[in-house]
Amino acid sequence: MTGLTLSNLTVGYRSGRHVTTVLSGVTGAVGAGQMIGLVGPNGAGKSTLLRSVAGLQPSLGGEVQVNGTPTSRMSRRQVARALSTVLTDRVSVARLTCRDVVSLGRHPHSGIGGRLRPHDHAVIDESLRAVGAADLAEAFIGELSDGQRQRVMVARALAQEPSILLLDEPTSFLDPPGRIALLGMLREVCTARSIAVVVCSHDIEAVMRYADTLWVAGRGTTVTIGAPEDLARDGCLEEAFRAEGITFDLRTLTFWQSDEGRPRAVVAGAGTDADLARHTLARAGYRVVEESLATTGTDLASAGTGSTDEGTTPLTVRVVAGGWEVDGTVLSTLADLYELLVSHREGCCASHRGRGGTSAQLGRGTADDGRGCNIAGQGAAGEETTTAPDPGRSTAHRMDADPPDARSRS
Repeated sequence: MTGLTLSNLTVGYRSGRHVTTVLSGVTGAVGAGQMIGLVGPNGAGKSTLLRSVAGLQPSLGGEVQVNGTPTSRMSRRQVARALSTVLTDRVSVARLTCRDVVSLGRHPHSGIGGRLRPHDHAVIDESLRAVGAADLAEAFIGELSDGQRQRVMVARALAQEPSILLLDEPTSFLDPPGRIALLGMLREVCTARSIAVVVCSHDIEAVMRYADTLWVAGRGTTVTIGAPEDLARDGCLEEAFRAEGITFDLRTLTFWQSDEGRPRAVVAGAGTDADLARHTLARAGYRVVEESLATTGTDLASAGTGSTDEGTTPLTVRVVAGGWEVDGTVLSTLADLYELLVSHREGCCASHRGRGGTSAQLGRGTADDGRGCNIAGQGAAGEETTTAPDPGRSTAHRMDADPPDARSRS
């Protein structure tokens, strides 16, 4: 088989007679042109597995095959010609040019003197082009940004002309666009060159967009393998990254603070404005439910938004021309919508506090004054509130909520 095969592999550390097993019984395969995302929480053993597969530390049992041949039967040079790695270690080579760094990838193919032939130079140039770094060839590696440096290190690995590429946290220290750009580039290279790629990363939300399959560490000493969506649906990802108060949202495939106990809300509408409204509701402390699950009635006076009772009508935010409408009031910016939502939620909590609600209930936003919370009624401070918040009013005084998004809709 072309690619990487693991058979009942056990990895960990041996110190004298003491053996620490990190992962055991790992069995899986990565075929040519496939991209695998190796994910899991800190300390789950991802890097240990990657280093053991690469032969950088001994395994405790099982077998690693490269293109159908056990690595135990291969020389170091043979392994290096077939398998390349990009690790998190930052080697101090500040005064080498990018071309010099990439040329190091030709070492497994060079002779005793290390002299580069015309074919080697062609491979180096092509590797730089493949990662979009051809214009950096003569730049010093120490003068590059983190994103540029990572591209050059990937080019160095590609210069080995491997059939298998292992990368440990390649998106570390990169900004969000840089992470997406690097993973997208790896996906393209993987397909174009029929390379089996394994990406170890904490950035699970980005990896899920590009990986064909996920290998999930973190459920004991085992690795669970499956399609990203299947592992999300069956709760594997949430269990592996288990943390109190954190849940995995199947709609967005992202981790969020649990919304259990929050007042319910629904968005009536579609498109980008509806998606932004849902995000704003979640940020303001609401649990967004599907419109089909909502009951009839949309005004705040009849919406029991302070209650988690599934039979109570949730608060409704409508997408309309010019903005978002709540109880007849149209908000032209998401900052205004956020202010209104927080004011309404706090008004419900204040009303419940007067009836002897517990602090735990108030903190979860589960209060209900029995009449629904009408913005035209008494606000949290007891004053009449009949209009949307003033767009120009500063919200810097609010210390118990995230600051609003001040950007206007285009």
